[in-house]
Amino acid sequence: MAKNTPKGLPGFLRRSLRTPYEDSNDTLDNNIHLPVMEPPSPPQQQRQSPPQLTKSQSKEEDSMEMDMPTPNRRFQMPRPFTREPDSPSQHSTSSPPPSPSSTSSSTSQPPQRQTYKETKYQNTITESVVNLRDLRSLSWNGIPPQHRPTAWKILLGYLPANSSRRQHTLDRKRSEYKDAIAQHYDIDDNARTDAEQVTLRQVLVDVPRTAPTIPVFRNERVRRSLARLLYIWAMRHPASSYVQGINDLA
Repeated sequence: MAKNTPKGLPGFLRRSLRTPYEDSNDTLDNNIHLPVMEPPSPPQQQRQSPPQLTKSQSKEEDSMEMDMPTPNRRFQMPRPFTREPDSPSQHSTSSPPPSPSSTSSSTSQPPQRQTYKETKYQNTITESVVNLRDLRSLSWNGIPPQHRPTAWKILLGYLPANSSRRQHTLDRKRSEYKDAIAQHYDIDDNARTDAEQVTLRQVLVDVPRTAPTIPVFRNERVRRSLARLLYIWAMRHPASSYVQGINDLA
């Protein structure tokens, strides 16, 4: 170290350069002993005993604990109120049950009032001599259901407008229809002509096609009546006879 020391330096710098820096630091650290500081211990708290309760306070706390719901206890819904059955003595003093007649009368609906159109139609068709012009005018927008059987017979000319002649005319035409059934329909097929057999065959083919979606026309009795009616009409009107489509008019 002395050989490498530069010349011309002050004396205190030369001495410092001769002494190694590491050794001086080591000696300094070895000679100095710093005191070790221990963390202060936490103050010990004195355990206090719980305050003693009086008998009245302990009873109040017990009642509060009983009122508070516990997690293990299920919540119960209040039971619905049920009326106890009456005793026989109560039934004897009560009024008797209502009779079926009174119940039906109370529940029956009041009669519906007729509209102005229904009232006017009834006054027209119940006249002693029906005015056909007024009847056609009122029937143009629809015929009330209760007057349809009579109105259609008058409009088609089956019954006369004079009410005093209707029953006699109805009996005569029903008798003529029965005679026509015995003369044209209730006979042997060999007694029919070729034209009559063709007409009857065409009628029997068209009758099942008449309004097949309506249940009343699927009835076998209604179909037999319709076939008899169409065939007799064709026999009574030989000029036109039977053509396809008359079944819908019937």
